[in-house]
Amino acid sequence: MSIPSGTPAIIVMADDADDQVFSCKVSGLAAAAEITWVEDNTDISSGNGLTIADTAFSNGEQSTKLTLSTGSGGLTKTLGRTIYCKVKSGEEAASTPGTKLYKFYVFGATVTSVEINPATTSSATITCSLDTLGTDATIKWYQDSTEMTGYTPGSYAGNAKSSTLTISNPTTDSTYTCNVEGQNVKTGTIGVYDISVASMEVLKGSTITTTCTVTGVTKSGTFSWYNADGSDAAGNAGVTVETLSFSGEEHKSTFEYANVDGDGTFTCKFQSGTESASEKGSAEFQILSYELETVPAFAQTNRIQGLKVSLTCVVKDYSYGTGATDMPELTWSPVVSGSSTVNGEPGSSTNSVYSFDVAGIEDKKVFTMTFKSYKYPASTTGSTSITLDTYDITVAGVEVKSGTPATLTCTVSNLESDITITWEKNSVVLVSGSDGVTMTTDNKSSGGTQKSVLVVEVPTTDAYYTCKVAEGSGYMTADVNVYDVTVSDFEVVSGSTISLTCAVTDKSGGMRITWKDSAGTQLDTNTNQESLVTVVTASGSGSYTCETESTWQTSPVCTTTANVDTYTVSSTSAQVAVGAKAVLSCELKGVKDEGVEVTWSANGNNIGSGTDQGTVLSGDQISTFTKDSAPDTTGQVTYTCTIKSKALPNSPSHQETLNLWTYDVSLQNREVIVGSTVTLMVSVSGVPSSEPIKVTWTGQSESDVTVANGNGDTVISKLVVASAEAMDVAVTVASVNHPASTVYTGNVKLETFNVTGGNVLVTAGSTATLTCTVDQISSDPVVITWVVSGVQITEGITETEFSDDYKNQSSVLVTGQIEKLTTYECNVQSTLYPESPAQKKLMTATPFGITVSNREVPVGTEVVLTCSVSGFSGTPTLEWTLGNKKLTSGDTYKITGETQGGAVHLSYITLTADKDDMTFTCRVKSAGQTDQTETAAVYSYTVESESYDVPVGEPSTIKCKVKGATSTTHTLTMGWRDASDKPITDDSPGMTVSKITQGADHTLELTVAKADSDTDINCVVTVTDEPPVEQVVPVKVYTAVAKGASIKGGETATLSCSVTGQDDALTLKWMQGEGVISDGVETVKTDSGGIESTLTFQPTFEKTYTCRVEGEDKSYDFEAPLEINDLELTPADDIRAFNGQEVTLTCNYISSTISEGNFQWLYQDEECTTCTPTNTPKSSTLVVSVSDSTAGSWRCGYTRTSNSKNIRSTTVDIESVAVEGSISDTSLWASSGSTSSTTCTVPDGLTYSTLDSIRWKIDGKIVSSDGTGYNSDNGVFEISITNTTSDGAETATSTTSFQHSVSAFGSLSCVASYSSGETVETQGCYVNMERIQGLSDKMYLAPDSTTTTIVTYQAEEEGTLTCTIDQSAAAVVSSTTNTDLGNGKLQHFTVSITPPNSLDARVADSASLSSPSLSLTCTVDSLSVSGVVQVVGQSAVEQVTVWGALGEKLVLEVVFATSEELGAVATWQRSDGAGGWDDYISGTSIVSAISTSGTQTASLIIDSLTPEDKQDFRATIDLTSVSITTDSLTVRAVTVACGDLSSAFETEDVTFTVDISGEELPEKVVLVHMESGSEVEVDLTDISFSATITVTHTLTSVYDTQAGTYYFSVTYSSGLTATSDTKTLSVLKKCKDVSAPVNTNLQKVDKAGGYDQVVTCLPDDDTTSYVLLDSDSTSISCNTSTGLYDSDYLSPCLVVVASDP
Repeated sequence: MSIPSGTPAIIVMADDADDQVFSCKVSGLAAAAEITWVEDNTDISSGNGLTIADTAFSNGEQSTKLTLSTGSGGLTKTLGRTIYCKVKSGEEAASTPGTKLYKFYVFGATVTSVEINPATTSSATITCSLDTLGTDATIKWYQDSTEMTGYTPGSYAGNAKSSTLTISNPTTDSTYTCNVEGQNVKTGTIGVYDISVASMEVLKGSTITTTCTVTGVTKSGTFSWYNADGSDAAGNAGVTVETLSFSGEEHKSTFEYANVDGDGTFTCKFQSGTESASEKGSAEFQILSYELETVPAFAQTNRIQGLKVSLTCVVKDYSYGTGATDMPELTWSPVVSGSSTVNGEPGSSTNSVYSFDVAGIEDKKVFTMTFKSYKYPASTTGSTSITLDTYDITVAGVEVKSGTPATLTCTVSNLESDITITWEKNSVVLVSGSDGVTMTTDNKSSGGTQKSVLVVEVPTTDAYYTCKVAEGSGYMTADVNVYDVTVSDFEVVSGSTISLTCAVTDKSGGMRITWKDSAGTQLDTNTNQESLVTVVTASGSGSYTCETESTWQTSPVCTTTANVDTYTVSSTSAQVAVGAKAVLSCELKGVKDEGVEVTWSANGNNIGSGTDQGTVLSGDQISTFTKDSAPDTTGQVTYTCTIKSKALPNSPSHQETLNLWTYDVSLQNREVIVGSTVTLMVSVSGVPSSEPIKVTWTGQSESDVTVANGNGDTVISKLVVASAEAMDVAVTVASVNHPASTVYTGNVKLETFNVTGGNVLVTAGSTATLTCTVDQISSDPVVITWVVSGVQITEGITETEFSDDYKNQSSVLVTGQIEKLTTYECNVQSTLYPESPAQKKLMTATPFGITVSNREVPVGTEVVLTCSVSGFSGTPTLEWTLGNKKLTSGDTYKITGETQGGAVHLSYITLTADKDDMTFTCRVKSAGQTDQTETAAVYSYTVESESYDVPVGEPSTIKCKVKGATSTTHTLTMGWRDASDKPITDDSPGMTVSKITQGADHTLELTVAKADSDTDINCVVTVTDEPPVEQVVPVKVYTAVAKGASIKGGETATLSCSVTGQDDALTLKWMQGEGVISDGVETVKTDSGGIESTLTFQPTFEKTYTCRVEGEDKSYDFEAPLEINDLELTPADDIRAFNGQEVTLTCNYISSTISEGNFQWLYQDEECTTCTPTNTPKSSTLVVSVSDSTAGSWRCGYTRTSNSKNIRSTTVDIESVAVEGSISDTSLWASSGSTSSTTCTVPDGLTYSTLDSIRWKIDGKIVSSDGTGYNSDNGVFEISITNTTSDGAETATSTTSFQHSVSAFGSLSCVASYSSGETVETQGCYVNMERIQGLSDKMYLAPDSTTTTIVTYQAEEEGTLTCTIDQSAAAVVSSTTNTDLGNGKLQHFTVSITPPNSLDARVADSASLSSPSLSLTCTVDSLSVSGVVQVVGQSAVEQVTVWGALGEKLVLEVVFATSEELGAVATWQRSDGAGGWDDYISGTSIVSAISTSGTQTASLIIDSLTPEDKQDFRATIDLTSVSITTDSLTVRAVTVACGDLSSAFETEDVTFTVDISGEELPEKVVLVHMESGSEVEVDLTDISFSATITVTHTLTSVYDTQAGTYYFSVTYSSGLTATSDTKTLSVLKKCKDVSAPVNTNLQKVDKAGGYDQVVTCLPDDDTTSYVLLDSDSTSISCNTSTGLYDSDYLSPCLVVVASDP
């Protein structure tokens, strides 16, 4: 047995992934051996990561393998394991087993990798470390397969060993392998990476981010940032660092620096995360900063044109380099045409100036200069903005009246800041307060406007003035032109029209001249700008103002006054009766002292006597003219009173027109029947319609007074006397308009008589006698006449003479036969007063009797019989009987009655006529009289008609029959009338009329020669005195059509016969000759009521068959021919083809033999003589060009030569189809979003053409298959298309639908393409969108004004705009402008908007202010547009009277409602005290910001209140598009004036006095000592308020410390404070008292500034006399300021001693 020796040691790495296999092989065995694996004397078996695989004994060999599996975690590190293979041979059971020993070591290994930045580190070292080694091992380093040098082998110690490999100056990543005992166990990497950070130079204050980028690393690492001094930069203010996620071989960290405020140097360091041994790489970078500084720029846009404006930017602290690449990148934007950039030279300075010249600026523009460092390309761009503030200067010239101040306002708008404005006159700089001008310049308003106002105080000549703006060198020049105005004064009559002339000279522009009266009402305006003179009419006295306003630029209104003095004239005209006295007068009042001249004329001629001719009158006087006798004819004379002013002779004279009217009075007397009602009349002629008169019937009531205008120049006054009696009535006639005129008086007479007569009753047919008696006649006879039915009777009259004794007369009339009640008039006419109306007496003659009437009517007719009874006394009874039977009212008979006028009695019986005649009796019963009877018959008859169906076109005879007409008293007539009620006679075309009478039967016939259609004929039957009876007799026709057949030999034939429109029962039969055919016949009724019959059979010969139609009256035959026809026409079907296409028709003669003959072609069954077919013996071919003239029926014919028989083919219809289509709509309009559709129709179902496609076009451009098209503006127009075709249909349609939108407009048409090459295109359908536009999102309106807006409406047809607005405001369409667009209409509606009536323009307090928003909606049809109208400008003056102190500041305020979108400019005005207002330019106008409640306050600050300011003020506020004027504020000034103040000596009392005038009693009055500042409040307890109050205050026991300046300070409850003028108090010191020297008297003598002490000697007496010792020392002066005398010596007096003689 042979066992190989074991390996001394196996060394493996613990995390080696390979399994470890131990093998044991035994050879030289004779038999199988026992082989086992043993570790630590323990047999090993499979399991727990061990696998044993034995190989069976073979050929003396046997082996086994032990596999140690590493598993997923590798081998377990161990210092050493001893494993051996033990073999026990079977042959040597007792022998010692053989062994193979393995020593197995498992160690751990690690190799470090490093990553370095070559710029920072020059070499890199990696280490291979082994642990749990258990035995020494050799370590080597390899790169690829090359063993490295320069590594340390290391030494074994403590079961561990390590080796290091150092590589100098690595430049690329490299991998190195650690080899242990020949095993490559681990690899390590030396990685090389780059680190970089970009430096930046940026605008100071910027926030920048720079990135530290590491490339070429394999793992993430750690970044750190450092300042130049090594401190942590991440802690710097404004610095934020962030490490970004590792990606690929790149790792980054960002360094954000907010608000860069200076230069700095920083370092980014990076340590790779590969191994801790890796060294940090670093990169240094700089952050530099610079500043950009701009210079403000201005430009005047309305003068700039080609002027260039230079924008300047200064770059500070920029680090310029020396090379060209270090120059910065500089750009200006926006780039304006004509602009250029001018760069400064950097030089050595860190500050450089860059400029940008721009031209053509039209409005404010912001320019941006961007600046970027070229030195550090990563730098961010810095930028700064320069606002080129543009402004417009507007200053309009003015033209004013000479001497009128001219105001020029220079407005600089669109400002961002205040600017400096100066003025020049003719290029000379002006100074306010001198040069005859004043200038006021305000501050910039919130709306960006600054104004300067120049007032030329007394302009006398033309000049030009220039407004200059220092910023941007802007200027604008305006002229002041001067003109003269002339007017005249007048003295005229009050109420007259005056021609006031306003003449203007030396004007330069057009002139608007307006006259106004003293109330300011405009009288007239002359807008003829070329006119120098304006004439206006005025009425009334007073001052009239001629306002002249030049239309040149913004000239003010100038005024010139003309005075008109007036006097009044009242004239008195006269209206009198002819011949009466008349007085005319002119009364004058208010004539000037110089007087007026008065003259009179009549009808234009001077008049003589009774005249104040040429009298001069003044003050209040009357001029009269008297005419003693008015003309003796009626009419009018016109007088003139002419008045001429003497004070102002240029005044127009006044002519006062007076009239003298004369009238004539006619009194109309009356004579009438006593007790009757009579009208008395007065006729006044010559009364004009304008001059009414009053007629009074004296003694009568007021209702008997007539006031009337002339009607036809005559007035009629009537007095109605209700019960006539003899009397005289007094009458007066007076003028209404002229009550002072002479009154006419007269009397109207009334006389009476009596008339008697009675009625008579007579037998019918007899005469009557009537008597008329007249008595009580006043004097003269009367005339009596008789009248009946309006005709005067001349026969049968007997009269008696007038009896003067009895005052009576009479007349008797014998009438003719009385057949009915007759009324007669007895007329009595006065001869005393012939104008009196005839007096009538009515009398009647009444007959009596019974009347009935017979009736003859058709059977069944309702008839009424009447029985009339008259002449019976009392009330008779009427009855009806039939035979002996008394009839009563019921179902069969209806009996009624009535009485007419009490004398005629009627009875009616209503019944229905029977077929038998009936006789009725009317019986009349009356008390005291014999019954009277009368019979009435009802005759009846019948009307019948007879009519039969006939074929159309055949004669028709109708009959009308009357049967049973038996009355011999009535005449019967018959006649025909057509459907239009026209009579038909023998003379009617195509009509024959005949009548047959047989006893009581009558027959009327009418034959219509040719019946074409059904029609109704009326048979009219008339019986005497009866209404006509009509019977309708119809003419009836039917249509019968028999159709033959054309067949080919051997075919079955079908003949047909049809009848339609019949009314009678008809029968159809088939006949051959006279033989009836029944076989093959089928007859049916159609759904429409007609009859159809067919005959089907197989003929052998050609024959004619007959369809017989049999009716009730007669029968009619219709032929149906049979033809055996061997002609065949192809194509056999009808043809539809386009116009212009060619159709080939072929006619074949089908026969077994060739027959001689010829072909014909027939068009519309007429032989075509122009056709040119191609013929052969058995065929003919014809080519037809399709057109309207060839469309129709075609067939061919063939005529056999042998028998001349002509046969014809079937027909083929050719339909000509026009190469055209149609579209359902010519235009489509609808609102946005609405869907519309239109359909085009094109030909289809054509024989030779197939419809390939239908495509749509928009404005001539094809729409894509998905419905996308483009209009003429290339706007997208989306449509959806639906095509409809069907087999056999003659047309195809395509429908397109779309939504209306702003781009859905244009002309839609469709194009059809056909296989034959034709193209059909329809006309266009114009499409557009109805739209309404125009209301702004917000409009503004003042409370007392009207604004307008435009609404635009576009649609197919014009519409009517209606607008609604809420809150009771009004919105009406004031005008409309219509424009025809061709395909539609465009309308512009002007909408006038007025605010709510309830909204006052001015309110009392600001809390009541409102600016309501009104919702405005305007609608046309279904479209509407909405907007908001905000009412702004409601104003409030909360302090109507404002008190201030003269010389002190005063603030006036008004509050107004507004909107935050609006700007506000307030202009304050001060009253001129004469009703006018002047702009107030001395104060400062300020408008506050808008409040949260939507109000602003306009304030006027008067820095120093002057006496001239004590007037009314108001504000005019411009709110962008709205201007308002507020209520006025009254400014009042508090005055505080000190009274005189005298000096005082110490300890004396001093009283101060002040006069105060103000709004109320002051709240506090304080006396102030200026030097000490002390204040003493004055007691006001006992002071009452008055316009001026006097307040006093006394200082007691004053001392010199209280000397000085004093004033009063007055404070009111409103907070108003006013101070008085100052007064100086001098406090004097008294000198000490002095004693009088001996023998003297001491006297104090006051003087200015103090006093003197003067001594005089005692007076002499009888014994003693005195003399001054020192005459130069008789006085000493007290210095009151010091209290010391100027000397302490006063001379004493000596006694004069007489010398002893």
